[in-house]
Amino acid sequence: MAAITAKDIKDKVDGREMDLSLMQISKVPVKEIATFKKVNSIDLSCNQITMLPEIFCSVLNYIVKLDLSKNRVHEIPKDIYKLENLQRLDLYKNNVEDLPISFSRLKSLKWLDLKDNPLNPVLVKVVGGCLDDKECKKCAVAVVTYYKNVSSDMERIRQQELKKEREKKAMIRKVEEELEREKEQERKRKKQLEKEERRRKWEQEKESRKRKRDDDSSEDDDVKSMESKDVVNNQSWFFTFWGVLIMCFVAVILSAIGVRLYCQENPSNAQCVLVKEWTQNYRQATGEHIGALVDNGGQAAQYVVKKILELKRNLGY
Repeated sequence: MAAITAKDIKDKVDGREMDLSLMQISKVPVKEIATFKKVNSIDLSCNQITMLPEIFCSVLNYIVKLDLSKNRVHEIPKDIYKLENLQRLDLYKNNVEDLPISFSRLKSLKWLDLKDNPLNPVLVKVVGGCLDDKECKKCAVAVVTYYKNVSSDMERIRQQELKKEREKKAMIRKVEEELEREKEQERKRKKQLEKEERRRKWEQEKESRKRKRDDDSSEDDDVKSMESKDVVNNQSWFFTFWGVLIMCFVAVILSAIGVRLYCQENPSNAQCVLVKEWTQNYRQATGEHIGALVDNGGQAAQYVVKKILELKRNLGY
């Protein structure tokens, strides 16, 4: 059949009603129907319609009565809830198996006929016989209520699933947070260990420097002690030398005095006679060399003084 025009439809309009039945329509002319704003009752029965166009419910949302009986409709659009003013829907003798959940939102629906459709067993029990006007009214209320319950159950299931999903996400987040806390604690422990290791090394270096200073100080003390011992030894040697020398000199003088005194009391003693002769000879010899002895003695004294001064400088005096 050729496409239906607005002119063809105009002849099918009677007040608020439009009768497009028995026209072999396979595709509903939504735009052409929409040009007749006053029409709120559309009869599309006894045609070859398999489904309603996508724009049907949104464009013709003002209709109150829709007759699709004796067609080949197998699916009701999900946005049928947009027909918010729909009060009467006739789907008698089609191929409908199920209705969309959005059927629960047809709050104005008061009459529904679903006879002779291959409905699913559950929906068959809900629909009932639809044998008269009273049963069709009951059918409308029962179907809307049924889908409200289905919608409520689905929403409850959806909420439960959402809750499980939230709990799952919360558990995952908790596990992630716990892992993050453990990582943070591990980082802190590692950082603390590194800090303690640095401190331990620092203390070891400090102790090592201290031991080194102590060792250096001990070496200095040893050197000083050795130097002090050397000085003491040198001083001891110096004083010992001069002490012995002085003692020898004193011993010689005392011996000479003793011999002289003894020989004065015992002049006839043979030893004293020899000493007297030796003394006289010595004095004569000494007298001859006294000048040279004085000169040599002065030089010797200067030499001794010089050596003593050098020795004192070496000893640190």
